[in-house]
Amino acid sequence: WYYLAEAMEESGDPLALACACKAVAECPPDKSLRVRLHLAKSLLKEKYLEESKALIESIYQISQDFEVKLPVGVEDIEHQRWYVDTEPADEIDCWIREKGEEANDIFTAHLPWEDALVGAFFVNDKNKERATVILRNGRTLSVSANA
Repeated sequence: WYYLAEAMEESGDPLALACACKAVAECPPDKSLRVRLHLAKSLLKEKYLEESKALIESIYQISQDFEVKLPVGVEDIEHQRWYVDTEPADEIDCWIREKGEEANDIFTAHLPWEDALVGAFFVNDKNKERATVILRNGRTLSVSANA
């Protein structure tokens, strides 16, 4: 997600920020400092000052909690004029997860969606749980019930 966010940022794609959020959301905290810093910089570009400040604070907290070195550039952001005058956003990790879900649109926005109903659940002869999906046109499909 991180590399996709970088590439999309270069091309000016509006989903770049969502991909950067998804990258942070999918990364373990102790491995996420560089990715979080990238997101903080992206948020600054988009004028999400409160979110950027909250993210910088989380970088410091994670660095301290996991005894991990701060990425280069964190102090540069902290010393900018806006930083002192800005209150950090609440629940930044929740906001990041929600914003990151928009990145899934990359994979689903152009798919041909069909209206359907989930019918009966059953176990097939290979002892696998399955579900019957009934399409609007009357066709039925058997799909994994675990999907």
